[in-house]
Amino acid sequence: AMEMEALGCAKGQRCWVNSIDLAPLEMEANPSAAMLCIGTVITLLCGVQVSRLAVNILVVLKVGLVLFVIIIGFQHFDSANVSPFIPPPPEPGTNDTFVGGMHGVLLGTTIAFFGFIGFDEVTCLTMEAVNPQRDIPLAVLGTITAV
Repeated sequence: AMEMEALGCAKGQRCWVNSIDLAPLEMEANPSAAMLCIGTVITLLCGVQVSRLAVNILVVLKVGLVLFVIIIGFQHFDSANVSPFIPPPPEPGTNDTFVGGMHGVLLGTTIAFFGFIGFDEVTCLTMEAVNPQRDIPLAVLGTITAV
């Protein structure tokens, strides 16, 4: 039953994890998101020491999760899944939209690189903005849209 419920959530159907129906108000609420927001506000209201402790705990959890995924991933690694490492480009004359070969690798790398550099530049130059409350959101949205 749990697998079917998770499958329903993955396909975009409403399930208990995402939201609850508030019929009298004609809206839905996401209790986990509300609890996360309330917890964040309480942490910030407690001061810098508590916020720093919370950030340190979350960083340890994130690093632990990454290490867990790497260790489990190595246990289930199959070299047959990476052959060919770079897929060949599609045959000429086909309507295949897949971009393979070295051209596909360079195209993906370029998009990721310029997306990161653009976002990094926007966030680093915030100190020099004349009207930061208006300019920074526009610049961030502009970089996201351009990528």
